[in-house]
Amino acid sequence: MWKQLFEFMRQVFTLTEAVSRQQSALNELQKEVRDLSRTVDEDIRRLHSAVKRLSAELRHQREHEESEYRILKLELENRLLRMERGLPPAKTESQEGTLE
Repeated sequence: MWKQLFEFMRQVFTLTEAVSRQQSALNELQKEVRDLSRTVDEDIRRLHSAVKRLSAELRHQREHEESEYRILKLELENRLLRMERGLPPAKTESQEGTLE
């Protein structure tokens, strides 16, 4: 009977140690998951910020190109009108400083 009691106590001690090790491992894994989650959240925030900046840059570039297109279109219309009416060509910057 003492032998069985000793064996039972040994098993309880062994199981207690195993549970304690498992709990420590679980706690460590939970900490790693929290750290990884924080890292992923930070990465997502940085990516979101980069996407917003790229979107703003693309919008700015598109607006700039549209503006350039409008200017070129107006210049072309102006030249066509001058040709149709027989007007002299527009003065260039170098011609504006000279007296005629």
